[in-house]
Amino acid sequence: MDKVNLTEAKANLSKIVADVMSTGVPVIISKNGSEAVQVSRISNKSYDASKRPLGLLAGKATLPDDFDSMFSEEIESMFKGMF
Repeated sequence: MDKVNLTEAKANLSKIVADVMSTGVPVIISKNGSEAVQVSRISNKSYDASKRPLGLLAGKATLPDDFDSMFSEEIESMFKGMF
């Protein structure tokens, strides 16, 4: 089990989380020299974004036929002169 101090954990939290998720090895974060919290993976399966269902709300909402043109003038005026 790895140990890091709070300052290092704040600076490298994304890396610590990625390491814990890929290896499954928990990391202890200490504050003022004493162990404070443990970062550990909550399941034995690694996170896989490809398993998220696409089109979860398909068919549950409808847009008006003229949706594309409804706000075009307002949006154009907000960006006028930027490009």
